[in-house]
Amino acid sequence: EAEGGDGRSVMRAAIASYGEAIEREFELADCCYNRGLGYLYLADMEEMRGVDPRASLGRCIEDCTAALGHDPDVAETWLNRGVAHFNTGEWMLRNGEDAREWYEKAIADDDEAVKRSPGVPGGYGNRGNAYMGLGQATGMAGGDPRECFRRAIEQFELALRIDASRASTHGNLGSALFTLGEEEAARGDDASATIERAIAEYDEAIRLDPELATAYFNRGSAWLQLAKEEGRRQEDLRETSRKAIAD
Repeated sequence: EAEGGDGRSVMRAAIASYGEAIEREFELADCCYNRGLGYLYLADMEEMRGVDPRASLGRCIEDCTAALGHDPDVAETWLNRGVAHFNTGEWMLRNGEDAREWYEKAIADDDEAVKRSPGVPGGYGNRGNAYMGLGQATGMAGGDPRECFRRAIEQFELALRIDASRASTHGNLGSALFTLGEEEAARGDDASATIERAIAEYDEAIRLDPELATAYFNRGSAWLQLAKEEGRRQEDLRETSRKAIAD
């Protein structure tokens, strides 16, 4: 393969072939969907190599929008466009840009996907990830992200009601709980219960997939935060005791 054998040339060939079919008005909904999916894969390849993927993501969004114009009832098309909006937001967030609009667009697409396939966990999981991103972007902009993280928790819980066997979803729920706990602690609230719930989700993720390295790392971070919470509680008790003695 050209370009270092990374698959991009092959993906571009697939995209071009679907383009030829689209020009001939053949199975337009399917061709637009598939070409959009090709652009989504190409964007992933670009991002892995540090290349700005937004042009490819924009083409994916255009093709998904065209496909939805031909057939708006395909949940997967809404999901793919949501992923393209989400990935655009992720790139912008990592580069210090305001990404809130893109996460909101992803959530709107996930809403449409869930309406059409309410029994598929992917729509809830994707919406949970988008709420997590929106929370992070809101915090970066100086706002209060906690409601976004609470909504993310709700979405991951809904996904697990449909399929509780997904280690990654348990891990994502743990991360949403942990991030909410960090925000609670930063505001002086007792975050122990939230962090303990996060640890329980990481435990379940590890039980389901003992090779899920991120779950071990995140669980360690949660235990560390819980130790800080315990230390703070002990200091509060000591301060209360000192005041009582002084009185």
